[in-house]
Amino acid sequence: MTDSPLRRELFDRGYVVIPNVIPRDLCARVVDDIWRHTGASPHDPTTWYGPTIPPIGIVEMWHYQSMWDIRQHPALHRVFAEIHGTEKLWVSIDRVGAKPPATESVPGYQHRGFIHWDCKIINYPDIPFRVQSVLALEDTTKDMGGFQCVPEIYADLPVFLTTQTPEQLRESAPDFDHEITRVPLNAGDLVVWHRLMPHGNGHNTSDRMRLCQYVTMNPADPEDVAELEERVDGWLRNRSGSWARGDPRGIEERREEPAQLTELGRRLLGLETWEA
Repeated sequence: MTDSPLRRELFDRGYVVIPNVIPRDLCARVVDDIWRHTGASPHDPTTWYGPTIPPIGIVEMWHYQSMWDIRQHPALHRVFAEIHGTEKLWVSIDRVGAKPPATESVPGYQHRGFIHWDCKIINYPDIPFRVQSVLALEDTTKDMGGFQCVPEIYADLPVFLTTQTPEQLRESAPDFDHEITRVPLNAGDLVVWHRLMPHGNGHNTSDRMRLCQYVTMNPADPEDVAELEERVDGWLRNRSGSWARGDPRGIEERREEPAQLTELGRRLLGLETWEA
């Protein structure tokens, strides 16, 4: 596999920011869908606090056309093809982020952020290489509760893990006193991180909503029939993944037709094989 500068930086630093991956107008379409889906108004902060926008800032949206237009964008695919050294990838089918400013005036909305791993870190070093990433849908400053990580832990991970209790390792929730790095992004910027990087979203102390789309790509695995069937069924029926909590209102994204896919999109979903 060619060790590209992007891949090398990712392994060295644990994360990398790629600017201007997605055009701003495509990001704006997802933003519009977020406001419509949640029923909140971008001009009325009093509408930002409710069951459709939880304090942690994860909104149960999955298959809007605007979201698929980003998932199947060729520039996004090129980024991950360079990282993985192959074009044969599947795109993640995940949600969007809408994290309102923390406020004591609304009970429960003082979320200060968190740091964790999305893998069973207790199994280290037997953890296959994968990446995660998030796309900024609007300009996001350091105080807006966006992506944050702890590079010092990543840089010295084997030693750091020896300082953790078995319970902390099982929970993938580290106990640390290292400095947290908060990463500002402009609309259309993508931040990609190694799955061994402890990360999370932060404390939104601004007066703006943090808006993002969680999207990444990893090598396709057509032999995982159960995963493939769930991916295709979710797209066809506008359903969330089996691991998701679902919309608290019990609302599905009901549409007569699934999102339209390009040839690249059909392969990134798994509907068509890369060998075809």
